[in-house]
Amino acid sequence: MIHQGKVSSEEIMKVMCQTFLILDLDVFS
Repeated sequence: MIHQGKVSSEEIMKVMCQTFLILDLDVFS
């Protein structure tokens, strides 16, 4: 994928979901 200074909302959601899952695991582990 080539980005030209813009990040698609899909990608933002993906990153947010991954971060949330990581934090979730950290909290409940």
